[in-house]
Amino acid sequence: MTRDNATLTRESEFSWRPMLQARPLRNAAAEALWKADRTRFEIVVPTRHNRRFIPPISWVVRPPKIRTIALDSIGVMVWEMCDGSHTVETVIERVAERYRLTFHEGRVSVVAFFRGLLERGAIVMIAGANEEIAGTDMKREQQSVQRGETNRDDPS
Repeated sequence: MTRDNATLTRESEFSWRPMLQARPLRNAAAEALWKADRTRFEIVVPTRHNRRFIPPISWVVRPPKIRTIALDSIGVMVWEMCDGSHTVETVIERVAERYRLTFHEGRVSVVAFFRGLLERGAIVMIAGANEEIAGTDMKREQQSVQRGETNRDDPS
């Protein structure tokens, strides 16, 4: 089998179905708010401290305690559907319908947006019966924040 055939075989075995059936869920520790003039919507997400920032590095480099994510009108629409009841497929269909996109154009945009939110810890993805497929570290962090535990790696 040539390399091109092997690549095609792997791609044909890949299925979008599990990803499309996943349900995005907002991080409970994240705060979503409109700015005073209602022109800008922001999500404020608490960050985890990086273990590389130990004294004396932490004396010089202060990692931020929060991360702010600004959303446009499309982002706000998608964010509001990240409640754990809508599937990724449903979100894609609604975005595609509202902005007159094909399903595949909507999929590219929505998946890229979700990837950014996942990387920043604003959402987690839930598959099937509450089986988490992404954002595991953020979920653990969220649970420890809700229990009032502090991060032992924090030198302050």
